[in-house]
Amino acid sequence: MGSIKIAIILGLIIGLSLLVAIAAVLVLPGVTPAPAGPPGARTVRISGTEFEFFRGQVVDPVLRLQVGETIRLVFDNAGISGHAVAVVEADEESASLTLASTPVFPDAISPLVEPGRSWTIIFVADRAGEYQFVCPIPGHASLGMVTTLLVEDENPVAGASESL
Repeated sequence: MGSIKIAIILGLIIGLSLLVAIAAVLVLPGVTPAPAGPPGARTVRISGTEFEFFRGQVVDPVLRLQVGETIRLVFDNAGISGHAVAVVEADEESASLTLASTPVFPDAISPLVEPGRSWTIIFVADRAGEYQFVCPIPGHASLGMVTTLLVEDENPVAGASESL
């Protein structure tokens, strides 16, 4: 009788462990579907690897947005280490960047995104200016994970790429 109780308890423990493991997988970055964002949100996809955005396919990329535009930014980590993406002031000192940095627009920063995963941030470009998309992992921006973001008072340039 005692061995039956032990077997039942072990079965329950194993079952609960499997449920916890499944739940953990479902909340990992990139596993759940990316939020659609509000109607009319512009989707921009950025790929990052060591230590650059766009895998060297785009030279000096500039993304142009209109003031008030809602952006659904999908960041794909194509690298072999963790990366993130944040929108910061153009003159932000790259040595001071961290995952705790304050983005220039509310919600315009991702958590650490593991290799092979994606993360979506949704933000409103609510004021004109020159900013930067950076990887806020210490040292990554200074190694090249940075690109320019221009938020303009007029309409974005016709034909501007939405997938960089």
